[in-house]
Amino acid sequence: MFGGLSVIAISMAIIEWQSGIPSVIFAALFLVLNKLFFEKFILNIITTLTLIVLTSFIFDFSTMMCITNCLLLSCAYFFVWIIKKLRIKTTDDIFEINSHFIKCLSTKSSDYKGYVLNPSAYLKTFPLKQVKSVTIKKKFLQFTFENEIITPRELTHQEVLGIYEFVRKKFPQLTA
Repeated sequence: MFGGLSVIAISMAIIEWQSGIPSVIFAALFLVLNKLFFEKFILNIITTLTLIVLTSFIFDFSTMMCITNCLLLSCAYFFVWIIKKLRIKTTDDIFEINSHFIKCLSTKSSDYKGYVLNPSAYLKTFPLKQVKSVTIKKKFLQFTFENEIITPRELTHQEVLGIYEFVRKKFPQLTA
């Protein structure tokens, strides 16, 4: 929705350029005022509207068109903000170990396609009581259970070594 309103605002600013140029300037001014004086939001709106009306008398452009375009251009700000939020990488933990459980990214039955599409769905929790041993094989950490072997994904070699050292110190019975 914000994207569509942003496209309309940019189109209006190009088509009706006499009021489009000031509306771009006033929308930017409003955003700057809002960042500087966020507590006084109503004062920022009144100041921007007053400047639009005074400037429209001086430079002879449509006041309502400028106000409408300013409102639509503010949607562009929210559209950019939403895109930035979507681009932020997730901060999900990919590995956790404590005295009760191990939580890690792991794939069973070689479902790598599903893992690539949604890695967070493969964040699994295993009870530490069921772990028989912990080993490093070909730069990968492996947890051996009675009937399966779990290999945590997305760990660098340094992280693997650090985790193995931690397990060796805190749970020596698993690395013996």
